[in-house]
Amino acid sequence: MAKAKQNKAATDGDGGLVRLSQPAALAGDGFEVDAESGLFKNVSIITRGPAIGHGFDVDDKMLEQVAASLNGKAKGVKAHMTHAGMGIFSDADSIEFLVGRAAIGEARIVDGQVRADIQLREYARKTPRGDLWAFLTGVGKDDPDAMGVSIVFVPDQYEEREDENQQTLPPAGRVKDVTAVDFVGDAGANPGGLLERKQKQADGHGRPSPHGDGTMNEALKKYLASIGLDAEATDEEAAEYAAALEGDQKTIAEGLADKPKADEAKAEKTKATAKPKADDDGEKLSAADKKIVATRAADRARFGELKGLAAKFGKDIEWLGEQFESGATVEQVRTEILKEQAAKMQRISAVSVGADREAEGLSEAISDAICLRTRIGLYEYDPVTRLAIRDGEGRPKIRQAHKRAEQFRALPLSEMARQYLVLLGMPGVNSFTRPRIADLVMSRDRLWREFPGVIGLAQSTSSFPYILEDVQNKSLQAAYAEATKKWEQCFRRTTNPDFKTIKRMALSAAPDLVEREEGAEVKYYTLTEKRETYHLVTYSAGITQTRLVIINDDIDAFNRIPALQANSCMRKEDTVAFAPLTANAAMGEDSKALFHADHSNYVASGSGAAPSVATLNAARTAMRTQKDIKGEALLDITPVFLIAPAALEGTVRSLLESETVPGTNQGHSKNIWKGELTPIIQPRLDATSITGWYLAALYNQIDTIEVCFLEGEEVPQLKTETVFDTGDVKYAVTHTVAAKPIDFRGLYFNYGV
Repeated sequence: MAKAKQNKAATDGDGGLVRLSQPAALAGDGFEVDAESGLFKNVSIITRGPAIGHGFDVDDKMLEQVAASLNGKAKGVKAHMTHAGMGIFSDADSIEFLVGRAAIGEARIVDGQVRADIQLREYARKTPRGDLWAFLTGVGKDDPDAMGVSIVFVPDQYEEREDENQQTLPPAGRVKDVTAVDFVGDAGANPGGLLERKQKQADGHGRPSPHGDGTMNEALKKYLASIGLDAEATDEEAAEYAAALEGDQKTIAEGLADKPKADEAKAEKTKATAKPKADDDGEKLSAADKKIVATRAADRARFGELKGLAAKFGKDIEWLGEQFESGATVEQVRTEILKEQAAKMQRISAVSVGADREAEGLSEAISDAICLRTRIGLYEYDPVTRLAIRDGEGRPKIRQAHKRAEQFRALPLSEMARQYLVLLGMPGVNSFTRPRIADLVMSRDRLWREFPGVIGLAQSTSSFPYILEDVQNKSLQAAYAEATKKWEQCFRRTTNPDFKTIKRMALSAAPDLVEREEGAEVKYYTLTEKRETYHLVTYSAGITQTRLVIINDDIDAFNRIPALQANSCMRKEDTVAFAPLTANAAMGEDSKALFHADHSNYVASGSGAAPSVATLNAARTAMRTQKDIKGEALLDITPVFLIAPAALEGTVRSLLESETVPGTNQGHSKNIWKGELTPIIQPRLDATSITGWYLAALYNQIDTIEVCFLEGEEVPQLKTETVFDTGDVKYAVTHTVAAKPIDFRGLYFNYGV
């Protein structure tokens, strides 16, 4: 049975699930087995008290969560014989052990236990593992103490707890969902039924009290009650309960019970003769008492540091208890762990002098090998913006692949993964099947659980999921770099450091120079400013990739999927960038629409016409004669881009590419607009109007529309997440972008016919 970590949602590495077991015979009054109908009645599903071996306690709230989850499933939850996917059944599919449904009818809480019925189904008689119906009902009737049940659940955030003395207690377990109730032969780490509220030994005799004289100190008894001991329990029952504890709970209990009566008497005598001194709470403590307090405080601090080491290096509760009881200092334990890790790393197969360099380069080599196989561009990127570095012709610069990429290039994905596991020093890799390889490399949690010694490379950025993520990132960036973004031709790219409101100011032109008479003072003027505001928006979408990619060697998935995601991001950019044209929203300068008669940049419906020499002449005149904010300086703006819907593409290209004026019969009628404007055909405009067209100035002459990105994330961002219950990997792409017109003077709109 896997052990859940404290202080966070615990998992056993197998689908984010935790398994808690307890004997079926402890079901309490009313437990019975009907072999003919296959019904197990009134079975105890889970019991309040310490979850020994799991590092948390089962409290009343957890019982309520379990019962609520079971009652929320009309058909009940699946019931299996044993847990597939663990131990010797790690390669088995859970359907091989499916026997029926648990929680048929209402799950209820009785005397600190969740109880429910389990109903076997007819398919339990003929399973790939034999007649499990006969087997389970037989054990249930003849030897119920030999069989237990184990819940499989998705954990929620565990609840931290302390006692009245601020002593750290094991956290209280929390449940998001119960997914199965399985029959097991050994009730987890609880051969005596330690998940029930309390039990006497089989022979009926209690174990010795921690004090040795049949009495128990109140502090210890209060702690035991807080973790599940019945409030009415006798000292003998409490001592028996304490003797069965393990891990954190055992350590805490022993710390509360380690003061013999003789020492307590001695402490009282010392306290009576010592000079009293007030502590922080105003109480008078003797030197002996202060020493006791200091010792226990030091023990708590030492235990906390040891627990941190256990979490960092994947050690279990038993190891933690052994280190605490040994009396070793934190530094001594840390030194031993580092020696142990060094020894494990030395055992990595095929590694000698210089092997660390090979290991470090493995991830890049495999990543580049996959890129070469799928023809993903290996480009150079700016380390800050992550935009592709381009050559003099505007093409992305190509970098060299890793020197070891060629040796992996011809291998199937599963064989690349096998080589990765070989380098980790994993035993028996060459006999692993493709599904087994895929399960291990796609789930780092599973890898650590089954091979806890192989942690060096698996904890680093060389882990195989990271390698696959790196390939996806390279593919996404390459597809983004290779694509043509229409908005980049005509609008400004900028960035903002955060999501706060972006404020852009435009200043009026400097005043015209005027004649200054000799001795006269220089005239000074105040510039007028206007402000436009907007904010960034994040867009996202995700795609799931299953382990079948590795099993089936679907190498092209690393190219197809990111290319699709990159195209989606570019579509979003164009949508955002050109939206201000059709939205025609009010400007901050005067609260009038971007294209408005008062702005001298708009030809309304009924007065407009298609692009022609005449309409372009009129548009250019309007832009050249625009004045600054104060209405004084002529700006002489030159249009550079003609932006039109797809419906006008033929008209636009004919006008801008013809030597003569389109539609005239005079061979000598020269077309003055040939090559004067850059056409931008944008089908997003067609949804609003198939006749309207726009002119735009160069953005470094005057502000037009700016497209803003989050600083440091100017390209699409890829985030991955492993789904622990399936081994699938989710690839989510996020892109943060916004657009805003800054000045209407550099833009012009004609509604057309």
